[in-house]
Order: sequence, then structure tokens, then C-alpha cells
Amino acid sequence: MYTIKPAIRVFSGSSASDSGFMVGFAGEKNNNIHGFIGVKELLLFDWSGRCLERYLLPFRVLSFDVDWPHRKVFAITAESEPRLVSLSF
Repeated sequence: MYTIKPAIRVFSGSSASDSGFMVGFAGEKNNNIHGFIGVKELLLFDWSGRCLERYLLPFRVLSFDVDWPHRKVFAITAESEPRLVSLSF
């Protein structure tokens, strides 16, 4: 049987374009997968798997999508009153 180890580093969400893809990264130890409180970084990769950019967010987000031509991220914040926000990259 598989058990969750205390050192899980959570990835959540992804968005892809012709040139690469972006994933959300919580980047911290989490003993309880049900205690997930959103990602605090977005990582941009090329299709070879190289990390091209690392964006530290000013707040945690639960979900995101990317408008690639306009280089904007639309995200739902992980706050008690979630907001839809737009960030340029």
C-alpha cells in the first residue's frame, strides 16, 4: 500500500503553449495532501524539460490559466474570499 511521506512537494495546475508549459508549485513539505493551501510559484519549462523561469507569486493561488499571446496569468487566489487576479509575466 502507498502511504504519503512527509516530504511531498505539491505541483498543481498546468497550462501549455507551442513553446513550453507552466506548472504551479507549492514547494514545501506537506504531511497532509488534504491540507493543500495553493501554490506560491509558477515554473515555466520548455518542451525539453528545462526550467526557463520561476515566478514567485505575491499570494497563493488555487488555480490558474495562461493567456500565452498576451503573457498574462489569470488565477484564483487561495484566500477566505477568493479573487480572480491577472498577472503579467
